[in-house]
Amino acid sequence: MCLFCAAIPMTISLATVTRGKINEQRHAKNAQQTGRLPDSKIQRIPVERISTVVVTGLIIGSVIVHTGTVSRFGL
Repeated sequence: MCLFCAAIPMTISLATVTRGKINEQRHAKNAQQTGRLPDSKIQRIPVERISTVVVTGLIIGSVIVHTGTVSRFGL
């Protein structure tokens, strides 16, 4: 498996873990603030957008690498 193909599932896994940690922090802060207004300092990181851009770049890189390999070796 090439570097790009291996990095795609790893990137998706890291994005899922990051989103889970952010949600966990949000729920912990909400549990502490029962009855009060929500804190505006909760992390708002666009994990889905960032991971989409990274995965798209990896897919494009994978296509370029695999297309170049096929044309060089005539497979």
